[in-house]
Amino acid sequence: MKKKFILSLVALCTISAHASSGSHKFQILLNAFADWFTYAANIGGSITNDLTVTTPMGSTVLFNGLIFPKDTVDVETQSSFLVDRYGNPLTPANSIGTWFATGTRLVDFNLFAPVITPGIDIESTHWVLEFKTNEEHGNRVFADVITQALAQFLPGATYQEANGAITGGTNGNEKIRGKVTAKVYASPIFGQGSIIQVKFSEEVEYK
Repeated sequence: MKKKFILSLVALCTISAHASSGSHKFQILLNAFADWFTYAANIGGSITNDLTVTTPMGSTVLFNGLIFPKDTVDVETQSSFLVDRYGNPLTPANSIGTWFATGTRLVDFNLFAPVITPGIDIESTHWVLEFKTNEEHGNRVFADVITQALAQFLPGATYQEANGAITGGTNGNEKIRGKVTAKVYASPIFGQGSIIQVKFSEEVEYK
Protein backbone atom coordinates (compact mmCIF):
# COMPACT_ATOMS: atom_id res chain seq x y z
CA MET A 1 0.00 0.00 0.00
CA LYS A 2 2.82 2.37 0.96
CA LYS A 3 4.61 1.63 -2.31
CA LYS A 4 1.46 2.33 -4.35
CA PHE A 5 0.96 5.61 -2.50
CA ILE A 6 4.52 6.73 -3.28
CA LEU A 7 4.18 5.78 -6.93
CA SER A 8 0.88 7.70 -7.15
CA LEU A 9 2.49 10.74 -5.53
CA VAL A 10 5.41 10.64 -7.98
CA ALA A 11 3.00 10.39 -10.91
CA LEU A 12 0.98 13.33 -9.59
CA CYS A 13 4.11 15.48 -9.21
CA THR A 14 5.21 14.55 -12.73
CA ILE A 15 1.84 15.57 -14.18
CA SER A 16 1.91 18.84 -12.22
CA ALA A 17 5.39 19.63 -13.47
CA HIS A 18 4.25 19.30 -17.07
CA ALA A 19 0.83 20.87 -16.66
CA SER A 20 -0.01 23.84 -18.82
CA SER A 21 -0.69 27.26 -17.36
CA GLY A 22 -3.52 29.37 -18.69
CA SER A 23 -4.93 32.86 -18.19
CA HIS A 24 -7.42 35.31 -19.68
CA LYS A 25 -5.28 38.36 -18.87
CA PHE A 26 -1.73 39.46 -19.66
CA GLN A 27 0.41 42.58 -19.62
CA ILE A 28 2.66 43.67 -22.47
CA LEU A 29 5.59 46.02 -21.85
CA LEU A 30 6.53 48.61 -24.47
CA ASN A 31 9.87 50.37 -24.01
CA ALA A 32 11.12 52.44 -26.94
CA PHE A 33 14.54 52.84 -25.29
CA ALA A 34 15.26 49.13 -24.83
CA ASP A 35 17.63 47.14 -27.03
CA TRP A 36 14.97 44.50 -27.58
CA PHE A 37 12.33 46.96 -28.82
CA THR A 38 11.62 47.17 -32.55
CA TYR A 39 9.67 49.85 -34.39
CA ALA A 40 9.60 50.37 -38.14
CA ALA A 41 7.16 52.18 -40.42
CA ASN A 42 6.98 52.14 -44.20
CA ILE A 43 5.78 55.67 -44.88
CA GLY A 44 5.92 55.45 -48.66
CA GLY A 45 9.35 55.33 -50.27
CA SER A 46 11.27 55.07 -47.02
CA ILE A 47 11.40 53.22 -43.70
CA THR A 48 11.54 55.17 -40.45
CA ASN A 49 12.34 54.00 -36.92
CA ASP A 50 11.42 57.37 -35.43
CA LEU A 51 8.24 57.26 -33.33
CA THR A 52 7.85 61.04 -33.60
CA VAL A 53 7.41 60.95 -37.40
CA THR A 54 3.82 61.18 -38.67
CA THR A 55 2.74 57.98 -40.42
CA PRO A 56 0.39 58.67 -43.36
CA MET A 57 -2.80 56.68 -43.95
CA GLY A 58 -1.84 53.38 -45.58
CA SER A 59 1.55 53.16 -43.87
CA THR A 60 2.63 49.74 -42.60
CA VAL A 61 4.04 49.67 -39.08
CA LEU A 62 5.51 46.92 -36.95
CA PHE A 63 6.59 46.81 -33.33
CA ASN A 64 7.01 44.41 -30.43
CA GLY A 65 6.74 44.09 -26.66
CA LEU A 66 7.45 41.68 -23.81
CA ILE A 67 4.62 39.58 -22.36
CA PHE A 68 4.17 39.20 -18.60
CA PRO A 69 1.48 37.63 -16.40
CA LYS A 70 -1.43 39.80 -15.30
CA ASP A 71 -0.80 42.19 -12.39
CA THR A 72 2.99 42.11 -12.86
CA VAL A 73 2.87 45.93 -12.98
CA ASP A 74 0.43 48.05 -10.98
CA VAL A 75 -0.50 50.72 -13.53
CA GLU A 76 -2.42 52.68 -10.89
CA THR A 77 0.41 53.23 -8.39
CA GLN A 78 3.81 52.65 -10.02
CA SER A 79 5.86 55.55 -11.34
CA SER A 80 7.94 53.24 -13.57
CA PHE A 81 6.56 50.40 -15.68
CA LEU A 82 10.05 48.97 -16.29
CA VAL A 83 9.93 47.08 -12.99
CA ASP A 84 7.36 44.81 -11.38
CA ARG A 85 5.35 45.76 -8.30
CA TYR A 86 8.26 44.61 -6.12
CA GLY A 87 10.88 46.67 -7.94
CA ASN A 88 12.44 43.87 -10.00
CA PRO A 89 13.49 44.90 -13.56
CA LEU A 90 11.40 43.48 -16.40
CA THR A 91 13.60 41.85 -19.03
CA PRO A 92 13.33 39.41 -21.94
CA ALA A 93 14.77 36.75 -19.63
CA ASN A 94 11.97 36.94 -17.07
CA SER A 95 9.16 37.58 -19.56
CA ILE A 96 6.83 34.77 -20.61
CA GLY A 97 7.05 35.63 -24.29
CA THR A 98 7.10 38.27 -27.01
CA TRP A 99 4.23 40.17 -28.63
CA PHE A 100 4.52 41.18 -32.29
CA ALA A 101 2.16 43.61 -34.04
CA THR A 102 1.94 44.49 -37.73
CA GLY A 103 -0.56 47.16 -38.68
CA THR A 104 -1.87 49.43 -41.41
CA ARG A 105 -2.62 53.04 -40.53
CA LEU A 106 -6.24 53.99 -41.21
CA VAL A 107 -5.56 57.74 -40.82
CA ASP A 108 -2.57 60.06 -40.77
CA PHE A 109 -1.26 59.55 -37.25
CA ASN A 110 1.31 60.98 -34.87
CA LEU A 111 1.59 59.47 -31.40
CA PHE A 112 2.63 62.78 -29.86
CA ALA A 113 0.01 65.00 -31.49
CA PRO A 114 -3.29 65.95 -29.80
CA VAL A 115 -6.16 63.57 -30.61
CA ILE A 116 -8.87 65.66 -32.26
CA THR A 117 -11.45 62.85 -32.20
CA PRO A 118 -11.02 60.53 -29.18
CA GLY A 119 -11.93 56.95 -30.07
CA ILE A 120 -11.00 57.33 -33.75
CA ASP A 121 -9.82 54.13 -35.46
CA ILE A 122 -6.14 54.58 -36.26
CA GLU A 123 -4.89 51.12 -37.21
CA SER A 124 -5.90 47.65 -38.34
CA THR A 125 -3.44 45.35 -36.62
CA HIS A 126 -2.46 41.69 -36.64
CA TRP A 127 -1.12 40.39 -33.33
CA VAL A 128 1.08 37.40 -32.61
CA LEU A 129 1.68 36.47 -28.98
CA GLU A 130 4.58 34.02 -28.93
CA PHE A 131 4.99 32.36 -25.56
CA LYS A 132 8.16 30.69 -24.38
CA THR A 133 7.98 26.92 -24.73
CA ASN A 134 10.10 23.86 -25.36
CA GLU A 135 7.75 22.75 -28.12
CA GLU A 136 9.25 22.54 -31.60
CA HIS A 137 6.62 24.73 -33.27
CA GLY A 138 6.15 27.23 -30.46
CA ASN A 139 3.04 28.26 -28.56
CA ARG A 140 1.33 31.20 -30.23
CA VAL A 141 -1.96 33.07 -30.27
CA PHE A 142 -3.12 35.15 -33.25
CA ALA A 143 -5.58 38.04 -33.23
CA ASP A 144 -6.82 40.79 -35.52
CA VAL A 145 -7.74 44.06 -33.83
CA ILE A 146 -8.71 47.64 -34.53
CA THR A 147 -6.68 50.12 -32.50
CA GLN A 148 -8.24 53.41 -31.42
CA ALA A 149 -6.61 56.62 -30.17
CA LEU A 150 -8.06 57.85 -26.88
CA ALA A 151 -5.64 60.67 -26.09
CA GLN A 152 -2.29 62.20 -26.92
CA PHE A 153 0.69 60.21 -25.65
CA LEU A 154 1.60 61.95 -22.39
CA PRO A 155 2.97 60.67 -19.06
CA GLY A 156 0.20 58.98 -17.10
CA ALA A 157 -2.26 58.87 -20.02
CA THR A 158 -4.47 55.98 -21.09
CA TYR A 159 -3.85 56.71 -24.72
CA GLN A 160 -5.04 53.79 -26.86
CA GLU A 161 -7.38 50.81 -26.80
CA ALA A 162 -7.95 47.84 -29.07
CA ASN A 163 -10.82 45.46 -29.79
CA GLY A 164 -10.82 42.44 -32.01
CA ALA A 165 -11.06 38.71 -32.60
CA ILE A 166 -8.83 35.79 -31.71
CA THR A 167 -8.18 34.00 -34.99
CA GLY A 168 -6.30 30.92 -33.78
CA GLY A 169 -3.10 29.61 -32.29
CA THR A 170 -0.62 26.75 -32.10
CA ASN A 171 0.05 23.88 -29.70
CA GLY A 172 -2.31 24.27 -26.71
CA ASN A 173 -4.12 27.14 -28.44
CA GLU A 174 -5.08 25.54 -31.76
CA LYS A 175 -8.82 25.74 -31.10
CA ILE A 176 -8.94 29.10 -29.34
CA ARG A 177 -11.36 31.69 -30.69
CA GLY A 178 -13.29 34.57 -29.15
CA LYS A 179 -12.66 38.22 -28.43
CA VAL A 180 -9.68 40.27 -27.25
CA THR A 181 -9.67 43.75 -25.72
CA ALA A 182 -6.80 45.94 -24.58
CA LYS A 183 -5.91 49.35 -23.17
CA VAL A 184 -2.54 51.09 -23.28
CA TYR A 185 -1.22 53.02 -20.27
CA ALA A 186 1.79 55.34 -20.24
CA SER A 187 3.91 55.48 -17.11
CA PRO A 188 3.67 58.71 -15.09
CA ILE A 189 7.33 59.44 -15.89
CA PHE A 190 8.40 59.85 -19.52
CA GLY A 191 10.74 57.09 -20.69
CA GLN A 192 9.58 54.54 -18.12
CA GLY A 193 7.57 52.40 -20.50
CA SER A 194 3.95 51.71 -21.38
CA ILE A 195 1.80 48.74 -20.44
CA ILE A 196 -0.86 47.11 -22.60
CA GLN A 197 -3.47 45.42 -20.42
CA VAL A 198 -4.85 42.54 -22.52
CA LYS A 199 -7.96 40.47 -21.84
CA PHE A 200 -9.04 37.40 -23.83
CA SER A 201 -12.57 35.99 -23.64
CA GLU A 202 -11.09 32.48 -23.72
CA GLU A 203 -8.30 31.07 -21.59
CA VAL A 204 -4.89 31.22 -23.27
CA GLU A 205 -2.33 28.48 -22.58
CA TYR A 206 1.11 29.99 -22.19
CA LYS A 207 3.36 27.11 -21.07
